Amino acid sequence: MNLESWVAEFLASRVLAERSGATVAWYRYILSSFVAWAGPGRVWWEVHQVRAFLATLQGRSEHRRGGVIVAGGLSASTRRGFRRGLSAFFRWCRKNNYIASNPMDLIEPVRNEKACPKAMLRSDFDRLLAAASGRDRVLLLLLRDSGARAGEVCSLTVGALDFTDRSAMVTGKTGERPIVFSVETALALAALVAGRGL
Repeated sequence: MNLESWVAEFLASRVLAERSGATVAWYRYILSSFVAWAGPGRVWWEVHQVRAFLATLQGRSEHRRGGVIVAGGLSASTRRGFRRGLSAFFRWCRKNNYIASNPMDLIEPVRNEKACPKAMLRSDFDRLLAAASGRDRVLLLLLRDSGARAGEVCSLTVGALDFTDRSAMVTGKTGERPIVFSVETALALAALVAGRGL
């Protein structure tokens, strides 16, 4: 048997294992990419060859995303997906005694890209604030002014507010700490408290 026949048998086993159509298609995409790279009729490979294939994913000059050709290599998340797909395939090959050892056992995992949280644009926040009213508007103002966590602001009590200093004590995962807020927020808070009869 060769690589192509193992892949066909593996995909059939995934269907019999009642994997979803999307999962089987995902395996097919990954393994057909590997077969195309390895060349037809291959009956063996070594760890360095599998590693070289995974490296080509990062080094591509372009790739297809949603039917559009995009410049650059595949993301770390996609490369991790390829590694997972190959790991499942080689694990299956080992379990069925087609190979003596799983080459993926010696291949390092793909590191996560450090994702920076995206900050909301000021214009987006201003539109959100303009659409909000009552308690929601006050919460947004407090978040904007203080940089407090949402849970800290939502758990505020009237007793924690100090309108003279325009400050409040919030309690969160780092313990209790003071926050300060603007005159606009103080006026909105006072109106909210007065309107609720607190």
